[in-house]
Amino acid sequence: MTWETDVNLTHLSRSLRSAGGIRLAAAAAVLALAGCSTAAAGPHPARPHPAGPAKPSARPAELPARQLPDAAARAWKPAAASRAQKTAQDIQLNECALVHGAASWRQQAYTGTHDVFAIQDTFTFRTTAQARTAQRAVAAAMGSCRRASRALQAKHHTRADAAVTDTASTASGRAWSRQWTAVAGLSAYGKQTNRIYSAWHGTALTVLQVTEPAHAPNATDAAATDRAVLDALAERLGRPAASR
Repeated sequence: MTWETDVNLTHLSRSLRSAGGIRLAAAAAVLALAGCSTAAAGPHPARPHPAGPAKPSARPAELPARQLPDAAARAWKPAAASRAQKTAQDIQLNECALVHGAASWRQQAYTGTHDVFAIQDTFTFRTTAQARTAQRAVAAAMGSCRRASRALQAKHHTRADAAVTDTASTASGRAWSRQWTAVAGLSAYGKQTNRIYSAWHGTALTVLQVTEPAHAPNATDAAATDRAVLDALAERLGRPAASR
């Protein structure tokens, strides 16, 4: 990673140390991209380890790089092998949404051309109802993400230009696009587009987030591709094609 990495490592480390009982998914992944520990706060961070009784699925939930958005243009590749993360009662996905009550959490980071990167977080829950509730909570939070993002910008004396668009919806998922001048913390500082995909099936929820800095070439029209990404995520979770 080259885009603002050295600056944002400081901010992300502070975020992790100040998080208390909330794990910060985006911060953990960006730190992992830079080769740093993703463990929670403390002078000697512990190695992350899986938590909860959820059984692993027969098929990994992580998307192959070729199925990520704009795969041909972005030349995606995994940043490293996927890894289990230590869960907490609340896991912050971004400035707007969090996941509550997950029994296990696994994370995969990807890198692409022009400093584009992506993070896929997959959570399992003890019941299907809990997974569905988590999906609905993410969707509700993203529905108010414009307001939350602009409030954060105002707090940091940054131009309040955040715009959030609902780009796709299926029986199992939702997709959004956020364009804004990000403040450092969970996001790298500066103008960027975030593409967020959330899908669920059974006791699992997976969230894919793509960050495209302003200097990256324009991506394919999201409306034309985001449904396919949602279907791919649902398929990785084992959802039958007829019910996606």
